[in-house]
Amino acid sequence: MAKFCYFLADGPARGQGRSGVHHEADNERSRQYLASHFACKMEKGCIYAWHFHTAVEELIVIKGELKVEMFSMPPAILGPGGYAQVPSNEKHPNGCSAKNECVWFVRIDRVFDSKAVQLPY
Repeated sequence: MAKFCYFLADGPARGQGRSGVHHEADNERSRQYLASHFACKMEKGCIYAWHFHTAVEELIVIKGELKVEMFSMPPAILGPGGYAQVPSNEKHPNGCSAKNECVWFVRIDRVFDSKAVQLPY
């Protein structure tokens, strides 16, 4: 059974350093930030549950194997150097393989307003 966990994010937003665990409770604070970039780190075997946001999200894997899945596409496993772009309002989760932790770089093009998705299954 997969572990559902959050990821640690660190990086500039509006010229300020930002560290902490990202989850639904952080959304009020997250809405304050415009386009930004940050590094994410996730423990092996973790999954960040299905969600969506209006921001277009670009990610580049630095370490580990990151499973990128979108509601409209089959899943892909990205290794170091792998790139994905998640369109605005696309439902998606992120997951790290059970082998090693994952580290990836994220760029968003506008306010980050992540919202959880309830899937029918």
